Amino acid sequence: MEINQREIVIVNFKILPEGNQKHPCLIISSNEVQSNESFFIGVMLSSTTNEDDFTLWLNDDDLTVPAKKKTQVRCHIINTFKKEDIIGKPVSKMKRKPFEKVLDKIFNYVIIND
Repeated sequence: MEINQREIVIVNFKILPEGNQKHPCLIISSNEVQSNESFFIGVMLSSTTNEDDFTLWLNDDDLTVPAKKKTQVRCHIINTFKKEDIIGKPVSKMKRKPFEKVLDKIFNYVIIND
C-alpha cells in the first residue's frame, strides 16, 4: 500500500503509561522519507477535550473526508511507524493550508518553544 504525506491512517500509538492505543495518525514525513526508509513519521489525532499549547482543533473543511467526531491534533505526540502498522486504508487527507498550520504548531510549540 502506498501512503502519502497529509494522509490520515489508523495506528496503535505507544502512549506511556497506558500502553498502545488505537488512534488516527496524520502522516507528516515527506513522501521521499517514506520511499527511502522503512518508516513514516506521524502525529496523533484525538477526540479528547484537552486544551493546551499543543492542541490544534480541526474543522470539517480541513479534511477531504470530515472526521466523525470533533478532532484535534495532539502536536506533541509524534512517533515513527512502519507501513505494516497501519490498520486498514487511509481514512482521509488533510488539506495543504491546515497541514502547514500543524507543522507550524509542531515547530513553534513542541520543537522550538522560545
